[in-house]
Amino acid sequence: MVDAITTGLEYVDGQLVGVRDRMESAKAGGEGRGEALKAMFKHHKKDSEEEEKEKEREREKGSMKSGVSQSQFKVVADKRQS
Repeated sequence: MVDAITTGLEYVDGQLVGVRDRMESAKAGGEGRGEALKAMFKHHKKDSEEEEKEKEREREKGSMKSGVSQSQFKVVADKRQS
């Protein structure tokens, strides 16, 4: 449980560092903070949509592969025949 919380907090820390860096670059470039945040969230949403599309393609590809069954069943009356 402790490891899960630590990992989660490390992830959040990484995200906050990214936001801080983006704010600093926006400040240095003359871009407004609000505009920088909007661009960052727009980019994040775009990435999430692309990842979701890729996952869907993989699921479709996987379902096509598993369309042919390789299972074999044998019904026997006696255990010695199995």
